[in-house]
Amino acid sequence: MIERMNQSTNLPSVISIVSGKGGVGKTLLAANFSYICSRFAKTVIIDLDFQNQGLTGLFAGYTDLNDVDALDLCENPDSLKEDDLNLLMDQLYFIPSVIGKAGVSQGKMKQLADSGFKTHLTKLVEILTSKFGFEIIVLDCHGGIDQVSLASFQVSDHTLMMAEADSVAFAGTLELINFYQSSMPEEDLKNFQKVKIIINRLPSKYKWKSLQKIYGKYMEKQLGRFSSDRGIFCYIPSDSLLAHSFGEYPFFVKLAKTSIFTKKLLFIVHSLFSDKFDLSGFKVFRRLSHPNYKNKIERVVKSSESRIRSMLINFFNVSSFSFMLGILAYYWVVFSSGDLAAIDDYAYIIFVPVILIMPFYLKIVFTIMYHIRDKYIFQKRLSQEQDFSTNFWRTFSMIKLTILRVSTVGLAVFWVAMIFLMILALIGLVIDPTL
Repeated sequence: MIERMNQSTNLPSVISIVSGKGGVGKTLLAANFSYICSRFAKTVIIDLDFQNQGLTGLFAGYTDLNDVDALDLCENPDSLKEDDLNLLMDQLYFIPSVIGKAGVSQGKMKQLADSGFKTHLTKLVEILTSKFGFEIIVLDCHGGIDQVSLASFQVSDHTLMMAEADSVAFAGTLELINFYQSSMPEEDLKNFQKVKIIINRLPSKYKWKSLQKIYGKYMEKQLGRFSSDRGIFCYIPSDSLLAHSFGEYPFFVKLAKTSIFTKKLLFIVHSLFSDKFDLSGFKVFRRLSHPNYKNKIERVVKSSESRIRSMLINFFNVSSFSFMLGILAYYWVVFSSGDLAAIDDYAYIIFVPVILIMPFYLKIVFTIMYHIRDKYIFQKRLSQEQDFSTNFWRTFSMIKLTILRVSTVGLAVFWVAMIFLMILALIGLVIDPTL
């Protein structure tokens, strides 16, 4: 994907990641978003979800965490020392929500708010940037309405607001926005322009144009003034591989470098930071600097599995119709000629629709081949990253993927050769029908 580079002396950026309800994929996005940011800037991610502690649980299985947590630091920011920061990998640090404590109640949330939580959080952000040199600070908040989420929103430069493409999740988004609006002075409402709404786990039934019609009109009338985009910032399709690997390894984008999820996160990072950081040293970001490619990534609303299913259904329909037309054309030409004895002379007509649909079939074969390749590479990298020994089912899965990978490559080579031979045969029949 991208190799790390030390390069920036920019003013720090604070990114809060919030949602109107839990379970919309906010935690996984926060972890992978932070990983990408750490490739070009010193980054720290803070788990401010004191109730569910999603990131803390995710990273606890990845590394040993220090005893100092975000709750302690928000109450006493000046106590932060360099050893308190958990180094996840080069340039990426983590501060857990609570360590060795039960989840924080709403009463505690109110107590934190009454004691000036926003002031403490602002102080912590200042210490992280001035004393420890962090350039990007990511605040992962609780999924729902709470005072910590409000404070995070107020101190951030950008707010990524997560939702899903259903009425319940989007109702939670509206409720969260209403909460922010009612809790802030009128003069501060201009801060809503920093909201970036992301629709995550988008089902395959949607198309780009239909989404634009649905959300475009809605955003313009209801939410437009809250976002500088005047619409949905990014759509992220549902990905089965991402769902199945959740919890095994936190940094999906490191393993699945060509996945739609990875490309979408690169799109988000580039959109937020291309004017602030020099990203020209990274090939993937140079591609996103081209409007056509960036627009192409923005408009992708289906996962690779969904696209393969659609292609197979379309191929079956097109091939059946084409073959039927070929048969009808063959008999029409034969009977129109009035020479039934020359029926074999027109056999080449049947080959025409077959050859015409072969490129489409070949595209399907290559798409499946690359999909199997990506799954194989992902599983191989996942095994290399994890410390525990490979078990029977993981070995069985790798053997199965290896067989499928070899089979799809062989199938692709076979059909390329077949198309070439069929074209030669058709040319031969046209030149000399007696062949």
